[in-house]
Amino acid sequence: MPQTTRLTPEAVQKELKRALRKGAQASRLVRFSQSLVDLLVPAHLGGPEIAIHDRAIAAEQLIREGISAIGGASGEALTNILCLKPGTLDLTLEQRRQAAGALLGMEGETFRRDRHEGLLIWDLAMSVYGAFRTSTKMREPDDPTT
Repeated sequence: MPQTTRLTPEAVQKELKRALRKGAQASRLVRFSQSLVDLLVPAHLGGPEIAIHDRAIAAEQLIREGISAIGGASGEALTNILCLKPGTLDLTLEQRRQAAGALLGMEGETFRRDRHEGLLIWDLAMSVYGAFRTSTKMREPDDPTT
């Protein structure tokens, strides 16, 4: 599927929010969030088409790198809510929010508010966007910095 949305931090944030329900592991991205994969790792990167499975693995890695750059309790909370922490894949989003909130000293319902969860997703979107833009092999073809 060709990339139809231009890569912006806002587009990344929107797709990360959509991925919350099922998680951001590559297996879940392939099944439930192909638009996030298409956004982060377009099928054509100046060469032959890359399979969705390989692109999902690369997208998960970009997300993990973004979380790692954030680090601390916030990074761990993001790892929880996106099912990237071992043992979270079978948890509901509500349970993952409870765990994330506990890491930050609040209830899951409080964490769910935009000023907490939304802000962390925005931070991650900017981190992922930055990782994408600084990666030499993943710049857009019309990018004048290449």
